[in-house]
Amino acid sequence: MKKIAIYILGLLAVVNIAGCDESKLELTSQSSYDYSTYFTTSDGLNQAVIATYATLLHDGLWSREYYFIFDLLGYDAKKTTNLQGDMAQLADYSFGTSQTQIGQLWNSLYRLILRSNVVIDRANVWAPTVAADQANAKQYIAEARFLRSYAYFNIVNLWGKAPLITTYDSTVANNYFPRAATGAMWSFIENDLTLAVADLPLTYPAATGLGRATKGAALALLGKTYLYQGKFAQAQATFTQLTTAPYAYTLDTSYDNLFSTSNQSSPENIFQVMNAAWTDWGIGNQYYVFGGQETWGGKATHSDRAQEYGFNDWFNVYVTTAAVKAFKYTILRQGQRIRIHGHIQLFMEAQKVVVIPCIVKNVRRVKFRFHSKRRIRKDITFGENMSITMK
Repeated sequence: MKKIAIYILGLLAVVNIAGCDESKLELTSQSSYDYSTYFTTSDGLNQAVIATYATLLHDGLWSREYYFIFDLLGYDAKKTTNLQGDMAQLADYSFGTSQTQIGQLWNSLYRLILRSNVVIDRANVWAPTVAADQANAKQYIAEARFLRSYAYFNIVNLWGKAPLITTYDSTVANNYFPRAATGAMWSFIENDLTLAVADLPLTYPAATGLGRATKGAALALLGKTYLYQGKFAQAQATFTQLTTAPYAYTLDTSYDNLFSTSNQSSPENIFQVMNAAWTDWGIGNQYYVFGGQETWGGKATHSDRAQEYGFNDWFNVYVTTAAVKAFKYTILRQGQRIRIHGHIQLFMEAQKVVVIPCIVKNVRRVKFRFHSKRRIRKDITFGENMSITMK
């Protein structure tokens, strides 16, 4: 009887083993998406593009740290006693290779590249048949090329040789990219922007397109790319295009419009990182700048720069005296005499002469140019100190 029981138990075990199909335990959820199934519509790819733009407000970039890094290192800002820790290192020039904000800048720029590569890869695989979708796919790729170029433009200028990651697949296959030569990086940026200019629109609908890269934005960044390489003729030719049709960029009729909270755009603006108006905690969260850019439930973002400078806000920094002096000018009225030393530029404004100081070494003669028929003197020689009088 005991042998029969053992035999039956063994038979049941064999039946259970033979009947266990593990594939039936790993069911595919019909309501979930992955990399290969989500970005197969215009809406899905548009979301990917928007997520790529969102990186511009990540740690290290335009929400907070970008201002600190360049305002402090460029001595446009000076720290107060409120600024402590790793931020204060930027003001003191006492940081090392592991400085937090500079590391965040590096990470976010490469995150911007990663997301751009995802958009380009998925849009190329999508291959829609409807004309409208085909146009959208070209636009999405061009926007991603612009954003990727913007990231590499910053990287090559700040770090020189750096990893040049051009596809999403290469990111998956390799975690340790070698540093590319700066020449290769500049060439890649030029090519990306040239392709972006061809496929980006001139404008977008105001209701849905604020902050998106335009043909003019890509052309401007291309011109800047030439300029930073010392390719001055190409830079001039590229920038000149922005001053003629079909582009409509011009100086704003009101200087105040550039800083107005009610003005979302200006004919002076070529590309801008957009924020919504922050009015209360139901609309936004001022602490999003501490790494919460994509975790505040879709609430509005804002620029933290004014909050950092505001003496009635956090007041971590203030504008340096050197920066203020750089933007000072003297208005020379009729009969008024001033002493000058160095190189100045003069121009007429409402029957007054505006004097702008310019630092130029080893200059003994200066030509005065006026945007008016009225002149003081066409050419002048000066020494250590001399004076001019408005006639």
